[in-house]
Formats: sequence, structure tokens, C-alpha cells
Amino acid sequence: ANSDLKRLSNTLVHDRSLLKAFQTIVTPGVSCQQVARAVSEIMKKLTNKNPIMDTIRALMDRTAPVLADATCITVLVNLTSNLLTAPTDAESDDEDKFNIFINGQKGLHLILSLATVYPGQFKAQEVFEQLLVNLKNPDNEVVLMDLKILAKTAHGLDRRHPTVASCLQPQLLKIAKEGTPEQAKQAIQVIHSVYTDSPKVLEHLLESMVQMLDTDLPNLPSIVKATGQIAKVSPKIFENFSREIVRDFIVSEVLTQDREEEGLVEDDYWCEEEELSRDTRVKMEGLHVMVNWVSQTSGDKTVISTPVLKLLWALLQQKGDMNGNCELRLCSMSHLRLHAGLCVLSSLPSPLATI
Repeated sequence: ANSDLKRLSNTLVHDRSLLKAFQTIVTPGVSCQQVARAVSEIMKKLTNKNPIMDTIRALMDRTAPVLADATCITVLVNLTSNLLTAPTDAESDDEDKFNIFINGQKGLHLILSLATVYPGQFKAQEVFEQLLVNLKNPDNEVVLMDLKILAKTAHGLDRRHPTVASCLQPQLLKIAKEGTPEQAKQAIQVIHSVYTDSPKVLEHLLESMVQMLDTDLPNLPSIVKATGQIAKVSPKIFENFSREIVRDFIVSEVLTQDREEEGLVEDDYWCEEEELSRDTRVKMEGLHVMVNWVSQTSGDKTVISTPVLKLLWALLQQKGDMNGNCELRLCSMSHLRLHAGLCVLSSLPSPLATI
């Protein structure tokens, strides 16, 4: 095999057109037509007598079916958006409408996969305009997938397509405040990726969120989740508000205060996260805010992390019931123990420890 590779290397040194064909195949941003022509040229020049030809042909056969270029991405995004927003005839039954929408969701899953592998192919302004439209879809799952796609592909969008970026910002700020917790997290990530002046945008957003912090706020889990993500991507911005968020609210108003929960069942040791009370979900998000702050702070980490780790350890020792009032459901205590343990692990100086 080594001798075959050496022979191929020598061939590439002497045949510049063959070398260029190989370079075309691995160059990001090349269209499918250019790749197909390059593959054809390689096949012609490397005859069947070449021992390494079978290996190259096998690699070509495997890569060719999954090629995607900017044109392909544009067509796929338009098709998916049309399915998600397709008007249905009055005579169409509910099953037909549901199937059309499900096909649109499948398309989004495919686009998300392509965004991971081919982020450089998301170039056209039309693509981002359609993704912007999808953010207004009433389905939470569609909005979340759309945000994940933008987080992977919209880096520097304010320089490439400033008009789209300016229309996108208000929608992202709204989602960060009013969306689901996971949507809020992704919205912060997109803002950080898209805008050159993201520190200024996030500072204004965090300032408004601090003023909104209230235990009676219906969408408090999303607000707390968003502040935790800001602590992660812009620690210097979060540092200016850390006392109000961490000490005055998360510790004093959330973690050390228990509110009576419904459904206090003795044998209810576990439940889905969606079934937890709002208060418990806020506590869970608050734990991650503290750890994100500690891990990214520019101050003395030993001084800052010691009280946080003590609080987490106390939560574990109390089996999830910080105050020992027995006012929490057993499943709430289980989730709080789990997240406290995750936070302890993520605070360790190890590259494997992540939340």
C-alpha cells in the first residue's frame, strides 16, 4: 500500500492537471458540476492498471452521492420552507396537512445535517431570507432547528448580507426573551456568531433581562437560560451584572427559596423534564448560570468558585432539597441532584467536563 501511495504521489508531482483535479474535489465552495468533471478526469488518467485505482474509485463512489453545493442548499431550503408554510386546500383533511408539515420538518433535519458538514455552502442571501421566515413559524421545534442551522452557518452574516442581518436581530432578541429555554440559548449563540458588535448587543440585552428578573415571571426559565449562555460566550459582559444575577437573584431568590409544588407523591422519584414545575426548572438553569460564570470569569477563580462549589455540595448532601423543608416533589429533588452533579463535574479543570 505504501508503494502504491508513493507511486500516486510521484504521478501527482509530474501531472499538474491531475493534481488540480484532486484539489478541486477537496476545495470548499466548489460546485457539484466542477467536482463531477474533476472525478471524471481522475478516472480517465488513472487507468485500471494502477494498483491504487480501486481504492480511489471506492472513495469516489462513497463521496459522490453526498455532495452538496450552494445551488443544492438553496433549492433544498426553498423546498423545505414551502412545505412548512404550504397553504392547504379547504378540502384537504388533517392527515394531509400533517404529512406536508412533517415532510418540511424532515427537510429541516437534513438541512441541519448539511449545515454541520457543509457550512461554507450556505452563501446565498435567499437562503438566509428563508431561514428568517422560518423563525416566525408557530411550531417551536421548527424555530429551534432553524436557530441551530443559523448558529452553524451565519457567521459574519452582518458583513455578507447586512440587510438580512439587520432584519434578523429583532427576531433573535425577541426569541431570547420570549422563546423556550433551548430557543433562548440558541438565539444568544446566533447573535454572538452573526454580529461584529455582538458584545454591545448582548450587553443591552442582558441589562434588560436583569430588570426583568422576577420569580413570578412566566418565562423566567428562558431568561435565566439566556443569561447563562451570555456568561459563556461573553464573560466580560456578564461580569458587570454578576452580582445582581448570581448573588441577589439566583442564590437569594431562587435556590434558597422553595415554593409549594403540586403533585407531591411519595413514590414519584422521576419524571420528564417538561413535567417539572417552573420553579424547579429555574433552579436547574440557575445552577448552570453559576458554573458558566465561574468557568469563564477573568477574576480569581479560587475565590469565586469556592462558595459555588460549597452550595452545589450542600445541594447534593441534602439530596436535592436545599432547605430541607420537604416541600419539593421527589422527582424535582432527583433532577436537582443530577444537575448539581453535572455542574460539579463541569467545574473540574478537565477538557472532558462539559455541561
